[in-house]
Amino acid sequence: MTRPSRTQVVKAIQYVCALAAYAFLAYKLIRFEGYAELAAYFRSIPLPDYGWLLAMLALLVVNIGIEAAKWRHIVSPISKLSFAESLKSVLAGWVAAFVTPNRIGEIPGRSLFVYQQNDKCVKSIVFGWIGSFASIWVTILCGLPACIGLLQQQQIFRNPATYPVCCLIILILLCLFIFRLPKTAAWLGRRCKWRKSVQDILAAVSQLHTGYIWKICGLSFLRYAVFCTQFWIMLQFFGISLSTFEAAIAIPVYYLFVTFTPSIGLSEPVIRGSWAIVALQAFTTNTAGTAFAAVAVWLINQVLPMLAGCLMRKG
Repeated sequence: MTRPSRTQVVKAIQYVCALAAYAFLAYKLIRFEGYAELAAYFRSIPLPDYGWLLAMLALLVVNIGIEAAKWRHIVSPISKLSFAESLKSVLAGWVAAFVTPNRIGEIPGRSLFVYQQNDKCVKSIVFGWIGSFASIWVTILCGLPACIGLLQQQQIFRNPATYPVCCLIILILLCLFIFRLPKTAAWLGRRCKWRKSVQDILAAVSQLHTGYIWKICGLSFLRYAVFCTQFWIMLQFFGISLSTFEAAIAIPVYYLFVTFTPSIGLSEPVIRGSWAIVALQAFTTNTAGTAFAAVAVWLINQVLPMLAGCLMRKG
């Protein structure tokens, strides 16, 4: 019996992920119990307020474009992708992310879509994880001070000076880690005896320059700003108005909580809605609107790209 080729295996994985994504979406639509309440709310919204949804969809395009540019830069040490190729890869990865816990399948899904060679595929996954860590770094960089501010505003801290100092130490350590990553990889490659495949990966990481990492972090920050703006827009759409100060505290705290909460696709909308209520409870009593806003952002940012990714096939 002939063994399936790597291309056939990749195609099979793509089809399985696509079927799982469609099944999950259908399950959520069937199980959703708030259609009547949601329909009543939408009937009460003035027509001009639907402009917020158009702005949300426009920012979705910006969001995907930034991520495609970021992925193109991430894999630039391996190969030069066109923007169209990078976009297709990102959308394909969205399908794998949609059906795996905490989106862990996103980077392997992208890499399998683009690369057939084992060495390039593995290196692109490693570089992709660096890009993912940059996104987490931005979330912590913005979310941790906001969390400290939120807790201090609610007078939860007995010794307010201690926690900002701890926060600053954590942020400095994170900055040192990400920007010294190439030198750390080079040091590990010299000091430790690894398998050749690991040595090759460490050697590739050690050759990355500071400008490469700065650009990844910059694109991650731009995408984070888009996410925050999208959430603010959906809060406006659901009748929740925040001052600039309140939004600068509550929204980064929300994304910080969501980022570090383990989840699978079936539970992610519930988790996002719950954390949104927690993060914004000091600024609004409209818990239903808060939860709907968080779930709507998730639906638009995850489901629409996932559906587009299901249509992507490597030609």
